[in-house]
Amino acid sequence: LCDGALVLVDVVEGVRTQTIAVLRQAWVERVQPCLVLNKIDRLITDLMMEASEAYTHLVRIIEQVNATCAMFHSEQVMEE
Repeated sequence: LCDGALVLVDVVEGVRTQTIAVLRQAWVERVQPCLVLNKIDRLITDLMMEASEAYTHLVRIIEQVNATCAMFHSEQVMEE
């Protein structure tokens, strides 16, 4: 009984097994996931990344989430 789900990803840790499980559950229940990138400041303060490195790191995380969702779509197509 909801319109969407927030999927929170710690940008330092990246996509983990629990992230994939949450995305799968959202897919099964046909709920629109909304990706939230958390602790972005730690890329610069803790990991001492330059802006371009932080950007590349964030893009990589988004690509991992998109690839996971694409995998669910492929599995569904193969089942049908």
